[in-house]
Amino acid sequence: MFVGCLWCVCCGCGGLCCVVLCCMFVYYHVLLIIYNYIQLYIIMVPKRFIYCYWVWTWTILYLIGIAKPSPMLSSLSAFIFTIYNQLFSKFKDVYKWDFKIAIISFELFVFSLLFYYSGAFDFSKMSFNISLFFKDIYYNILIFSIYLFILHRNNKTFDTIYFKELPTQVENRGSVFNYIHKRMFG
Repeated sequence: MFVGCLWCVCCGCGGLCCVVLCCMFVYYHVLLIIYNYIQLYIIMVPKRFIYCYWVWTWTILYLIGIAKPSPMLSSLSAFIFTIYNQLFSKFKDVYKWDFKIAIISFELFVFSLLFYYSGAFDFSKMSFNISLFFKDIYYNILIFSIYLFILHRNNKTFDTIYFKELPTQVENRGSVFNYIHKRMFG
């Protein structure tokens, strides 16, 4: 007969208490692993629900000459919103500083590329052409409206994505490199 511990000797179960406790311990850890897997792979907000991915894709298409309208206004709006969301909103403490610096820097980089290639600023004369800055405003409004429509069709809103789901996803706890790897490769 197996004697598991002093308590089993006292209660006379012959080690059955230890076997049950070990099974419960293993069961708990299996459930914990499943829970972490679900949090890491299912709770992450899909890219199609994040407007910055739309702007970045549109920027690439614009820079290589496939898309003619410029996403510069959407990029500026995304940059301003990112600064607000990362530094001043009630969720500013959710994100680590490396993530904040990386996302703000990347949004600034995208906007700077668009600003430079659009010709809105003439570097030889050091002058700014406001009409070139706003010439594609209707396309920007249209694309953002389509984005909002897609959110609506999926029972989401801008508020739920940016102020409820994104701040609570597990990936915010790691480094910016882990987040980028997770976003790029799933």
